[in-house]
Amino acid sequence: MSKLRDRIREAGQRRTRAFGFVRREEGPETPRVLVMAEVDGASAAQAAVQAGAGALLHVGAPSSVGETVQAADGAPVGMRIDGATREDTRALLEAGADFVIFDAAQTVAEALLERKLGRIAVAPSATTDDELRRYGALDLDAILVGDPGPGLSVLGQLEMRRMAENARAPLAVLMGSSQPSPSLELWRNAGAGLVIVPAAGALGDVVQAARDVPPPPEPGQEERPQPLLPQGRPSSSPDDEDDD
Repeated sequence: MSKLRDRIREAGQRRTRAFGFVRREEGPETPRVLVMAEVDGASAAQAAVQAGAGALLHVGAPSSVGETVQAADGAPVGMRIDGATREDTRALLEAGADFVIFDAAQTVAEALLERKLGRIAVAPSATTDDELRRYGALDLDAILVGDPGPGLSVLGQLEMRRMAENARAPLAVLMGSSQPSPSLELWRNAGAGLVIVPAAGALGDVVQAARDVPPPPEPGQEERPQPLLPQGRPSSSPDDEDDD
């Protein structure tokens, strides 16, 4: 199992800490969504980890991914290779990388024989339920989607949930220009366990927004309003009629 998968799970869980005989929730400094930063080398990796990134996506030359791993201070490091080969995944493992982001339509199946490497698949362009269920067989750490934007509709949130549930993997949101503060809780509730901040993004703001996301509700605590069913007209019977 990859370190990335562990960190996504840790961020998404409701965690408590013991204080005498009382169990208290962890403080606001605990991120509820894992933040991954794009970095292009060792110095950028060090700065991202210091800013609070929990994982790193190397976007520099493939030959320098090992330098990023060494500078990551234990944070999982990966790389996106849409058309990955087994030579690519072997090289990532040898460099100490933890995961690969790949496009299932372009990557050769042999590349996934390196089972120690975590897997994030790019979301397919066609997303029927049956097609998404096929991705469940890949035992993914996450499935990569684009930024749904700051004004996420209820239908958009339901669509994100559908993707996560059918693929049996959390969503990784590649952030764009949307503001993170009002969005991360909605994305988390829709199945997102990971957000990827581009190299030019405001990493510190996103990390703080992830810390501000409240813990997930405990089972049974979510409000589920009862549907209002239409009331039919009572049927009349001879016994109900007044005698003339």
